[in-house]
Amino acid sequence: MLFAPASSVASGFAALDAQLPGGGWPARCLTELLIPAPGIGEMRLLAPCLAALVKAQRQIIVLASDEADHGLLYPDGWAQLGIDPRGLLLVRAERPADRLWAVEQSLRSAAFGALLAWLPEARADALRRLQLAAASAQGLSFLLRPAGAQAQSSPAPLRLLLARPPALQTQDRLLSIQLIKRRGPMQVQPLLLRLPEPRALHRPAAPATTPARTTRLAPASLAPASLTPAASWTVLNHALGRSALPDTAPRSHPAPAA
Repeated sequence: MLFAPASSVASGFAALDAQLPGGGWPARCLTELLIPAPGIGEMRLLAPCLAALVKAQRQIIVLASDEADHGLLYPDGWAQLGIDPRGLLLVRAERPADRLWAVEQSLRSAAFGALLAWLPEARADALRRLQLAAASAQGLSFLLRPAGAQAQSSPAPLRLLLARPPALQTQDRLLSIQLIKRRGPMQVQPLLLRLPEPRALHRPAAPATTPARTTRLAPASLAPASLTPAASWTVLNHALGRSALPDTAPRSHPAPAA
């Protein structure tokens, strides 16, 4: 199945698609996911859509903050979500200004299927610039921000507040979704979704002469060449890897200092 440029891409959850404008995650605009803390189920929410894009050979660009990137450094976790880690481009940027620059340049690329960026400190003027860039992008653009940002104005046409249902804290497969901003009527009641269970990770048996072991991705400073082929993916350190972003347009403003 090939993905042609479309106005939306199915989320993988029929109940959510029924609430989303266009019947799926919208392209050519910012989608904000507001979360109380990383790891409440936001990646399992996006996993069906991202897996389908990767299968269609559309690249996923992941730009994490220092607070949220720990779990993103392990290909095994992505594989358990059904996402081939070889279809991911992980961009590291330490400073907030660098992250904003990297997001804007990624949005100006015609090659990505989806962009995931953690921007806890983004200001309204920076978000407006990103929304302008996203309007001409062919892929999906997800910004993950703190739940407290819901009180702040945002140019993003779609904003979702994610939370664990208060009475069901121990049931980590359930996720409450409130569409606090969308094109169309307001959502009256939060939507309660049952998230998919992570897949069991199966590895081929090791040769008899080689002890079996689990391959883990070391910190992001480790060169990708040192990874085994089954676990290899692309990791860019922002200051060194800017030119490797695919098909980027000329910069609209000077790049931040490395």
